[in-house]
Amino acid sequence: MESPVLPPQDASAVALVLRHYMSFLSEEEWATGWETDWEYTLWCRVQSGLGREADVLGRLARLCGGWWVKRTEEDGEAPGDDPYGRDLKFVPLDEWITYFDQSTNLRIMQIKAALFWNHPGDGNPAEDSGTVPDEGKGSE
Repeated sequence: MESPVLPPQDASAVALVLRHYMSFLSEEEWATGWETDWEYTLWCRVQSGLGREADVLGRLARLCGGWWVKRTEEDGEAPGDDPYGRDLKFVPLDEWITYFDQSTNLRIMQIKAALFWNHPGDGNPAEDSGTVPDEGKGSE
């Protein structure tokens, strides 16, 4: 990902605009300042390239060189809702993209596992044969 073309003080101002816009979109759609996993939802929109919101979010992220995410317990703070945005942190865009890609792959694997293995007694192929089904093959 390219570096921001703005001086640091301007990039910081754009980062704040991005945070407020992300929060505004959450308020508009969910009546909450930051919907659960909102950073993922919005980044999926940016990746899709569909709509004005996606374009604006993508441009702001590129200009400031980062993305806002909810703080986690790993950050040393328990997550919570803070109307002033102190429960959010700004991460460099390259770091966010790497994290998003890894996290998305993990979420896909979790969904697949839930679909294939968490339904005992309903023809679960892993339960029936004692093995895990091959990728791309369903129960036949």
